[in-house]
Amino acid sequence: MRTEVGDGAQAEPQRGVLVNALGPKVVSALADADVVEVMLNDDGTLWLEGKIK
Repeated sequence: MRTEVGDGAQAEPQRGVLVNALGPKVVSALADADVVEVMLNDDGTLWLEGKIK
């Protein structure tokens, strides 16, 4: 099932929950159209794969 965060009144609370759960770096990476993969290792290292500009 896919749920999208829209521009309505629920968008900000949903974004807040995501930032709380995943952290601002992961949420920012997920929002970046140039990022194609987000990987988080057990040791907390965050790896991002993206398009080259």
